[in-house]
Amino acid sequence: MRTLLKKINKKQIILYSILALCFLISIIFVYNNESFYKSPIAEVINTKLIDSEKMVDVNENEDHLYTQELVAEIKNGDEKGKRIHLTNEYSKSGAYDQEYHVGNELFVYIDKATENGEFVGTIKDLKRDQYLLIIGWIFIFILLIVWPKARVIFHYKSSRKCDYIILRFGHLSEFIW
Repeated sequence: MRTLLKKINKKQIILYSILALCFLISIIFVYNNESFYKSPIAEVINTKLIDSEKMVDVNENEDHLYTQELVAEIKNGDEKGKRIHLTNEYSKSGAYDQEYHVGNELFVYIDKATENGEFVGTIKDLKRDQYLLIIGWIFIFILLIVWPKARVIFHYKSSRKCDYIILRFGHLSEFIW
């Protein structure tokens, strides 16, 4: 560990500190950015499975169809802080739909208000920006780990028969053309 710390110079420490700060700021921002969306966003606070039925399609594939009742809290807009009741149907295969869990953030349509001040709505889609940001940062961190150890060289060759690209991995000094 000490030899690793000796190899890191002041520029690298500053670079990694700025990168860590950007990582933290972007994570905090993306988990609290509901006010920047025009479409209502709701966070699931309660789920309840209300129905389950077995079904068989025309190709005689068996699947289960589930109906899920969700209670969520609206996170933005004029109705911020109010509850919305949603219904979700999903299949076990999950080909075109999915089950939602407590903590998921959803884009919703607000259909109508009930007498007790809560709302009824439909689910538009899952809010996925947190997952995309995390995948992006994982990609950046992997590049930072791998880049000093390996270089990728793209070499384009053309001949009468075909065009092709050669990818070589390793240190630049190892390649003799």
